[in-house]
Amino acid sequence: MSAGIFTEIKLKGASVELFEQIKAVKSYESSKKKQYEESHDCPYIESVVVKNSMGEVLTDFSDDSIRDFVEKNPDEILIEAQGPYGIFDGLGETGIFETIADASPEAHFEGRSSGFVTGAEVELIGELKSMDKPIPGWPENCLVLDEYYITDDALPELFADKVKEVIPYSDFCTLFKVDEDEFDEYEYNYFIEEAFGEEGFPDMEYEDFMDCCEASGIDEDEYEKAVERLSNMGIIDYDTFKEDFDYTNFLERSFYNPITKERKGLE
Repeated sequence: MSAGIFTEIKLKGASVELFEQIKAVKSYESSKKKQYEESHDCPYIESVVVKNSMGEVLTDFSDDSIRDFVEKNPDEILIEAQGPYGIFDGLGETGIFETIADASPEAHFEGRSSGFVTGAEVELIGELKSMDKPIPGWPENCLVLDEYYITDDALPELFADKVKEVIPYSDFCTLFKVDEDEFDEYEYNYFIEEAFGEEGFPDMEYEDFMDCCEASGIDEDEYEKAVERLSNMGIIDYDTFKEDFDYTNFLERSFYNPITKERKGLE
């Protein structure tokens, strides 16, 4: 998986737990990276920085220096890293957060890996926490994993569908005096992508609109009235649509038991 991903992890726990958590993170920069270099069959991270220690890189820490560090920095430690990189189909398969949970099942941590892979925006949020309503038969402490995978064309397509639901092609042509012989439904889809997505329509100057929709015979006064009517229909620009979008539509949630290594999906 070609990726440009960044990871940050906030570790919480007693010094013994923090030691084991840091060791787990370190394994993904040391042994996992070495394994990848030899066989190209696993994910890894690199450029791991311990923020509480003036930005020291984790590879500089021996076990003794980690023990000394957690004794001097109790309760919470922030780590940042580049990656994961390597071989995996989705962030949920990298196993980094599960490895940290396995190392200290009674501790707590919050982790986030986010960025871009080929053709999509991705994010994985992991939190080892005490559950308000534990899963029957599971310990109270459980790792909750929320994975998002949003293809580059997913939001533009959803936005176009929303626009066409509010103002179908024929209604748009009528409202903006567009010659349907010069402007077909394919061109309407392109207009939505260009004018709404890139130019901020309906918050758009008349001249810019005419450049995007040359088949329109509307004059400037009529255009202002048409835009006002369109806005009253609930049409918004693409940037506002993105800001207000409920990304839980792209959420895949799972739960991981660090004691039994069992995993459950959201039911």
